[in-house]
Amino acid sequence: YKGSFVDENWEGQGTLKYFYEYSYTIYKGTFKIDAPAGMGEQFEYFDGKEVNYKKGIFPFDKMNGKGEVRVGLNRYLGEFKKGKREGQGKLINNKVLVYEGEWKNDKIDGIGKRYFPDGSFYMGKFKQNEPNGFGVKDWGDGYMYIGEFHDGLFEGNGVVFKDTRVLASGIWAQGEVEYQRDYQQIM
Repeated sequence: YKGSFVDENWEGQGTLKYFYEYSYTIYKGTFKIDAPAGMGEQFEYFDGKEVNYKKGIFPFDKMNGKGEVRVGLNRYLGEFKKGKREGQGKLINNKVLVYEGEWKNDKIDGIGKRYFPDGSFYMGKFKQNEPNGFGVKDWGDGYMYIGEFHDGLFEGNGVVFKDTRVLASGIWAQGEVEYQRDYQQIM
């Protein structure tokens, strides 16, 4: 430990290194009574390579408010409640935005937008990491579904478009149109 002391306790700003057999952890930030407590950063290394990064208010398992966590190529920037992702946040993988929106109990839950590697996206309601409720799936090539989802599949009322032409409109079950309505070309 390098840093401030009060009555022989780690107190105030400091840096602490923990060493293990093949790894080590460095914490830089505020200490109170010999423990991380307050704003700080924690770096975890395995075989000399950074594998985890945390920034926010420590102790981290009780973190409330804004913070950042990096695990490998994944990075979360956003709000925490009792150490879990809760509120607004962004998930980034290898410097590419994957999701932005609401989180609940460490899961994608609420209103948000998920981006896919093929250029498509889903925007709408999520529950337990899956599209659930009303949303829009846009494939980025003119095809689009607007309607209800359940566990990531088209489920309930919905419409599939290609550019401005309706291709299918009706009631969907497990991703397939079950009842198709009569439809007219739009525009």
